[in-house]
Amino acid sequence: MKIKRFDFNYKPLQVNYSASLVGGVPNEQTYDANSGEYSPDYSLTPCVIQPQVNIIDRDRILPSGNVNAKLTDVSWRRVINGVEERDALVSTANKYVITTSGDENGKLKWYINATPQNPILLRFKAKFLDIRTKQVYNIIIDYSLKCRNATQYAPMLLLSSGTTYYNPLRDTDVQTIVASLRLGSKECEASKRAFVWEIGRSDGYFTAVTADDMEISISADGTTATLDRSIMGDRISIRCRAKYSATGNPSAVTLTDSAPFKTINIVRRIPSFDYDIQEAVSDIDPGTKSVLPVAYIYDNVGEIPNPTKELLPLWYMATNSHSSAIVYDLIGHGMNPVIPTDKMDASIGGIVKLDVKMLKPWALLTDGKGRVLTDGNGNPLVFH
Repeated sequence: MKIKRFDFNYKPLQVNYSASLVGGVPNEQTYDANSGEYSPDYSLTPCVIQPQVNIIDRDRILPSGNVNAKLTDVSWRRVINGVEERDALVSTANKYVITTSGDENGKLKWYINATPQNPILLRFKAKFLDIRTKQVYNIIIDYSLKCRNATQYAPMLLLSSGTTYYNPLRDTDVQTIVASLRLGSKECEASKRAFVWEIGRSDGYFTAVTADDMEISISADGTTATLDRSIMGDRISIRCRAKYSATGNPSAVTLTDSAPFKTINIVRRIPSFDYDIQEAVSDIDPGTKSVLPVAYIYDNVGEIPNPTKELLPLWYMATNSHSSAIVYDLIGHGMNPVIPTDKMDASIGGIVKLDVKMLKPWALLTDGKGRVLTDGNGNPLVFH
């Protein structure tokens, strides 16, 4: 007797992880020694940190998406002077609260204020078991809480949005970004500050937003940028800089490298999706001239609404064959095509195939000098 062993050859599991803030409390505080106040004060409103662990299984055995609920050995520890504390943090009133189950597994509510110029470094640790291969992934995420001495009232620029991904299949096209300039714990008077919005160019430099930048518009008071992400292309880099004048004349201030600024990047990304053929029967009546299949396109949330905005369903038809290679011809596109049956063999039938392609992002059409081209009515021209 001879035997031969067979094993499943799984593709490596892609494990992505990060930590983000939940709610409006930032991970950076200011401390005013004159008033003895923190802004924000974590003892009153905690800083909430949520680790996110996601997987992508290219074999499609495990569902792709968030796996926080399946993490084990979840813990948070402090790292002091580069040394990780031996004992993990345990939920303690008025100090920290840790969620240890469910989709928010690992979420940390932190109530302790940081010391100015002495950041608090927190380390999240967990394990994830790949049940296909029994491989254990060790997850380690470091997160810092900082405190800046605001006694000198150096202006600090804040934006309502940070670097983020844009999923055109699920997210709204329009995003607003609001700028704020803080002096210590207070908002700077509007008469003493002015915001300058800029777009990053392909050569690495930033230029001020103008009327030709039709994907972004700035409010009359300069505090809000409104971005149409559907025509921004693959990505966009936006920088906001602030002019501050204690005497109330910000227009006279010259921007330098020391000016308060924030830069954010918005990246277009379509997560993994799948599709299927629905409302198509295998056996049809003789003489039927066409069939009416329906494309069903979905992701880990469910059916994708209006998928043809960013995706192109392509339909192919081939005559079935037992003796030669099957050759498919493109015969339609869209979600609900009408497919003729003239390629079907009377005895062994035919085969319908569906393929879904991602369209390139819309972008503004420009001339050689970067100026946006418009039609006769002044509307900007866009292309895929």
